[in-house]
Order: sequence, then structure tokens, then C-alpha cells
Amino acid sequence: MKIKEIKTREILNSVGKKALEIEIITDTNIKAIASSPSAIIPGKREVITTNNISESHLKKMIGEICNREVENQVDFDSILNNYMPNLGSNICLPFSLAFARIMAQVQNITLVEYIEKVANYKAYRKSPIPLIAIFSGGVHNQKEKGSIQNIMLAVDVHPFSKAIKSITEIYSYIENELKKKDILKALRLIKWNDCRRNDNR
Repeated sequence: MKIKEIKTREILNSVGKKALEIEIITDTNIKAIASSPSAIIPGKREVITTNNISESHLKKMIGEICNREVENQVDFDSILNNYMPNLGSNICLPFSLAFARIMAQVQNITLVEYIEKVANYKAYRKSPIPLIAIFSGGVHNQKEKGSIQNIMLAVDVHPFSKAIKSITEIYSYIENELKKKDILKALRLIKWNDCRRNDNR
């Protein structure tokens, strides 16, 4: 299979930093899109990421991909690995994911089935259980870093649509409880006073 064209679009991650969305088009007009913005606080097992996109390395990698036939996922990813130090995983990963989606289409299977096939691993499939952050702190709180990163709540309700409904009810309940104890108002007042002190400085 040969890659006919690769389109890149600039998108933003959750804190407004640049990321890329990749669209790969084959010579038989099969298309796939993927993106992988880096996390705000990268995990300790997360591979190298970068927010400074090297245009020259990106163009060189795209040129190499488009000028050769790609046999399989390993062949495609081997090209990406050569550019990983300069582009980072948040740039290379969407290329890999978009190509995987194309291969899944070619083989007429789902993306999960394709990844299982490539990895030679049978995944245990289960409906996702949403995790919601009730309170946040730790490294996200730059002013007062605490020992607790987040207080998370797993909502194990099926189907998924009911879990989302439960989440909104939980947030409403917590908000009402904080209002009853006059805590929510106090928190807002503290934030406003902090802002005024910062402005005075």
C-alpha cells in the first residue's frame, strides 16, 4: 500500500498548546484521521513529548512516508521511530494511529481487532467506567501543592448513558451540600481575594 497524501492540521490541547491532527490518504483513497495531544502533566511512563514542532523534521518524515510502499504497521512505525527524538510522541503517535485505522479499514475489521492482531494479544473487552474528579489538587494546584492529586469517583453504572446522568446528579448533590454549609461561597470569596491581591502587586 502506498500513502498518497498526508494532511496536518493545527489543533490545541486542553491548556491551549499546539498539537497536530493527522489525516492520511492512500492511493486507493482510503482516509483516516487521528490526534494525540500530550497530557498536561505527563505520566512517568509517557514517552518524550514536545510542544515545539520542528517543521523541517515533520516535512522530511512526511516525504519519506509518501515516497515508499508500506508493508505493515511495524514497517510504518519504524519510520516514525527515527524522528521520535526531534518530533516527540505527541506528533508521531497520531501518524501511527491514523495508519492503524487505515489498515483496519483495509482488513475490514475494527480498530480494536486490528490492534489485538498486531500486538498478538486478546484484550478483555468491557464497557468503560467513567472516572470523575470531585476535587483537584497536587501538582495542578501551583500555589498550594498537596499530597493528594485528585479525589476521583468511579461510576460503575450501565449503560454508559446512565453513568453520565449519574455524574451530573453527583455534581449537583455535592454543590448543594457545599452551599448548605456555606463552603462554596467561602471558596469563591477566597479565590476573589487572591485575585485582588495579585492585581495590587
